[in-house]
Amino acid sequence: MSARTTAELVWYAAYGSNLHWPRFRCYLAGGRPPGSDRVHRPCADPRPPRASAPATLPYPLRFAGTSPTWGGGIAFVDVGRRGAETRVRLYLVTMEQFATVVAAEGHRPSVRLPARAAAAPAAYRVAAGAYGVVVRCGQRHGRPVMTVTGPPAGAPTTPPRPAYLRMIAAGLARTHGLSPGAVADYLAPVPGIAGHYGRDELVAVAEERSPAPAR
Repeated sequence: MSARTTAELVWYAAYGSNLHWPRFRCYLAGGRPPGSDRVHRPCADPRPPRASAPATLPYPLRFAGTSPTWGGGIAFVDVGRRGAETRVRLYLVTMEQFATVVAAEGHRPSVRLPARAAAAPAAYRVAAGAYGVVVRCGQRHGRPVMTVTGPPAGAPTTPPRPAYLRMIAAGLARTHGLSPGAVADYLAPVPGIAGHYGRDELVAVAEERSPAPAR
């Protein structure tokens, strides 16, 4: 990756467990995220994000496939559809750091991204399998907003495990200020959750979220 690519700043839009800052921090600084047995090596640039902010993406959320970390379904955004918004946390990181995140999400040692995020296609595949599609979702303050998605081809809708949902609930509470009831209302209609978790179950999962230091 060139020095020019490394220096470029982009907003990474996190919508799954990376909504939760203590979990996402391990992708940059290294370590074992709460609730996971996987230990991450530090990024070549382990500095924290320059900024973060709540936002939404104009794509619906769904759970599909099977997570090698959590078991059960994995969160993805369906960029081929509109009509529902997904709550995200934006992290202002370098392209080098974003490439590390993309690789880590797909359990790969590395991925190669285009030299300039702003000049790349709106959506492009960087690897086969889960989290192999990088999407440019617009701009914020002149910086590209990027995310990564893409379940494996033919992956069925799959319910997520409670531990994974607790991490997402913690991120929604911290980033968007949602109460357990509001978290439940947000998640209840999502494919993979609808028909598998009742509202009361989702409220209970959200109430069990682990407290985390504010950022």
